[in-house]
Amino acid sequence: MPEEFRDAGSVYQIQVAIVEVSSSRPVLLNTCIWLVEEGLWGDVTARTGMPSFGEIRSHMRDTAIENDLLDDVEFDDEEVIRAIVRPIDQWNETPPPVASFSCATFPYRYHWLQAIVGELMMTGVHHYARNNIKVDHGGVSGNFKDKAPEYAQIAQLYRGEWKEFIDMKKLEINTGMAINSLDSPYVGW
Repeated sequence: MPEEFRDAGSVYQIQVAIVEVSSSRPVLLNTCIWLVEEGLWGDVTARTGMPSFGEIRSHMRDTAIENDLLDDVEFDDEEVIRAIVRPIDQWNETPPPVASFSCATFPYRYHWLQAIVGELMMTGVHHYARNNIKVDHGGVSGNFKDKAPEYAQIAQLYRGEWKEFIDMKKLEINTGMAINSLDSPYVGW
C-alpha cells in the first residue's frame, strides 16, 4: 500500500494489472475504487480525511436496525462512495478556483457530511421516482415507492446548505487572498 494511502482517509481510483513476465506487458487490467477510512492509530485529535461509512450511516440513520421495513441499509457501499466524491468535485468545479481539494485534504468535515447526505437523498429521489407504481393485487393495495417528494425535499435542504457553504467559504477565501495581496503604503496606518 502506498504510504500516502495510510495518512488520511480518502477514496482512490486504482488499477490492478497481471503482467506478462517476459515482456512486462499487461495481460489483464482491472480498475476499481479503493476506500481507505481514517483509523485510530494516528492522531485522533486532528480529524482529517473523509467521514467514515459509520459516521455517514449513523448521521442518516441508514442501518439495518433503523430500517425496520428493509432490514438492511438503503444505500449500498458504491452509492455511498459516489456520494463522498461528488461534493469534492462540486467544490473544485465551482468558481472561483481559490482552493482545490481531494478526499484526503478537504478540511470542512461537517459540511462535507451534510453534502454527502444530500447526495444520497438525491439518489433516493431517482430510485423512488423511477419505481413509483400503485399496487392493487391479491388484496394488497398501496404505493410503497411513493417517497420521491419527501426525499427531494430533504435532498434540497441538505444540498442548499452545502451550496450556501461553498459560496460563503469561497468568498471568504477569495477576499482573504485579495486583502493579503494588496501592496499599499497606506496599509498599517
